[in-house]
Amino acid sequence: MDLVVETVSEQLKLKQEIFALLDQRVSPHIRIGSNSSEFPISDIAKGLPSAHRMFNTHYFMPAHIVPLVEIVAGQHSTGGY
Repeated sequence: MDLVVETVSEQLKLKQEIFALLDQRVSPHIRIGSNSSEFPISDIAKGLPSAHRMFNTHYFMPAHIVPLVEIVAGQHSTGGY
C-alpha cells in the first residue's frame, strides 16, 4: 500500500494547510495520514474533496521494537487499510 503520513507539530491550522496541499499533489490512489494524537482526522481533513482517503496513525513505542501501527478512520474515510 502506498501512503503519505504527515508528522508536523500539533497545530490544527498547520495540519489543515498541509493536508490541503497533499490533497492537490498526491495521486488519488494514495492514502494520506496524520500521526496526530490531538486532532481527529475528520477535523484535519474537513472540507477536502478526498477526505475519504485520509486517516490517523498512532505508532506504538518504542517504534523500532514494536512493529505495530493503529489506523484510525475518520468520519469520511473509506476502503481498506
